[in-house]
Amino acid sequence: MAKYEIEDLNEYIKAIHDEVEPIKNVYTYFNRFRIPDSEPFSSNVAYVFFTKPDCNFSSSNLKVSNYFSQISSTEFGQTLLSTLSESYTPSRCSGNFMKILSNSVLNFETKDTTIRDSEMFENFVGYKMAFPSTYVDSITTDTITLSFYESSDLRVTNLIKLWVEYMHNLKRGIMSPSSSNRENKIVDYMGSIYYFLCGPDGHEIKFYSKLTGIYPMSIPYSSFSWDMGSGTELKKISIPFRYQIREDLEPDILDDFVRTCGIVGDESIILKDNIAHNWADLPTIYNGALYFI
Repeated sequence: MAKYEIEDLNEYIKAIHDEVEPIKNVYTYFNRFRIPDSEPFSSNVAYVFFTKPDCNFSSSNLKVSNYFSQISSTEFGQTLLSTLSESYTPSRCSGNFMKILSNSVLNFETKDTTIRDSEMFENFVGYKMAFPSTYVDSITTDTITLSFYESSDLRVTNLIKLWVEYMHNLKRGIMSPSSSNRENKIVDYMGSIYYFLCGPDGHEIKFYSKLTGIYPMSIPYSSFSWDMGSGTELKKISIPFRYQIREDLEPDILDDFVRTCGIVGDESIILKDNIAHNWADLPTIYNGALYFI
């Protein structure tokens, strides 16, 4: 049998590998030399978008406590109010997204979907069979803890406090939802989270997820503790959120996101395939509308 040098053998294997198209390698042929036919998945570019709830900050609701009266009298407070409401005027945060949270979030934890099964038909000696059921347990209501960068003006903490205070007063009957939300049975204090994991170029979407019906479960006051001699340097805070439904890799997520951006019509067909095309090419850090094409 002829003897081959290592370099010759490697070239021979590579020649065999190149003869077949990569798509055929993985789907129609066995890879007997276990040579990777594509680059491994890697990404460090992700985007997390929070949609606005529609809290009712009407003049009558804002008069229920000194806290709401005072916060609505400042420009900073009005910015927070318009971040949590689509209908609040004067609106200082246009659009359907909460930019404060979207710009400050530092992580997003995904979750496995696990199908439930049931054991049946056990016989006298103990043999039995298992059959799959549903994965509803994995996608129904649960919690997610998110970390945020906190600035010197405590914008995230104040926003979460305002959000929690509204839900608290709504439950106690001190505040009330708008008549339109009440008639249409809309839960006005819940929003949604869109999560996009992109390729290394920051353009191509690899994975996407949506959490529907989110609201914060606590105000991060514990982050402001103090200890003599150590000082307090707050770089990030953690906040747990409750959500109602989790969806992953569902095409409707992209449609919903495009509609939430306020883009409708035939243009949305183009945007679904190029949804993050030019984000990395923006000349400035901040921009108004989301860039797609």
